[in-house]
Amino acid sequence: MTTLQEHTTPLLPDQYYYIYNLGNNKQSIFFKRDNYRYFQFKYGHYMSNIVDTLAWVLLDNAFHLVVKVKSEKAILLEARQLNLKVDKAFLDKYVWKFKTETNQLTDEFKDLTNFKNLLNLATLLKIRSTVNGNESTENLTKELAIWVVSQQMRRFLLSYSKSINKQQKRTGSLFQKPFRRRTIEDIHALKKQIGFIHHLPVQYGYASNFEQYNWSSFNQHVFQFKNQITDNTIKQLFVSQKDFEQYHYLYKRLKSIS
Repeated sequence: MTTLQEHTTPLLPDQYYYIYNLGNNKQSIFFKRDNYRYFQFKYGHYMSNIVDTLAWVLLDNAFHLVVKVKSEKAILLEARQLNLKVDKAFLDKYVWKFKTETNQLTDEFKDLTNFKNLLNLATLLKIRSTVNGNESTENLTKELAIWVVSQQMRRFLLSYSKSINKQQKRTGSLFQKPFRRRTIEDIHALKKQIGFIHHLPVQYGYASNFEQYNWSSFNQHVFQFKNQITDNTIKQLFVSQKDFEQYHYLYKRLKSIS
């Protein structure tokens, strides 16, 4: 995948992705132990209702995630509650083409930077399509959901960056822009990506054994298997704690001979 694709691939509802980013100029993004915890707190605050996180690892100058984007319905519900406002670029690309329909909105709903008003427009488009007996080729709600996922990721990174800049008395971008993402096409690739990021601390010399590294989801999953609180997606990939651990040991051996 090219760098351009990694920067522009849309984050679609109900799809799996590998998301990662580095510090600007590959510099550190974590300076204290508490920064790792704060990153996790901020990530949960902004992203827990937008994506399901299957695996993660935090390194000195990078983060790596394997996620499944939630359903369109769940994303739009969250966005409505957050009362987000879209930007001019979104309006220019996806909204103003519906000039006839926007003119039918009452003055109360004419502010189309308002997310709730955009959902009203999407409903109007759907009704108009149904009345005309044609399937709409313009899925505004889908584009809104895609925008929300990327917007929340940007808000999360900006919020974390502001706090770290204040802590370190630094200015400028903490992260490379934009964040990078790759589509994960199938279950085999999904398991492989989970194994890959759990082994990154060893690959980059942060630990001699991936089980001993504190800032990854490997031991979190082991704990969840032991206590039978593992989410359904992980259970579908790895049927037991033993299966989960053996896959990672096998991945390690295959990497050592590749």
